[in-house]
Amino acid sequence: MTNTIDINNISAYLNKIVKISDLSSIYDLWMILVRPLNSNLSDDEGILSFIGKEPNEESYSLYNKGDAIIPIYNDSIELESDIYYEE
Repeated sequence: MTNTIDINNISAYLNKIVKISDLSSIYDLWMILVRPLNSNLSDDEGILSFIGKEPNEESYSLYNKGDAIIPIYNDSIELESDIYYEE
């Protein structure tokens, strides 16, 4: 069983190890997990290193450190998959 993280409490997890599945209920927010190359973290884990409405200089700087980067963005539009708009 996975423990999903509530959007109202996500900042408490910054710089902590989380599972990708724990972030599945957070929509319209960029989250970046970092997995150090020589760590013992599993493939579905990482250190929550960025939270923001859109990528920025802070998030881009994470890519320059040589670690594995896992960007996560759950789009709320996917929740509306049964709604179709005709032009």
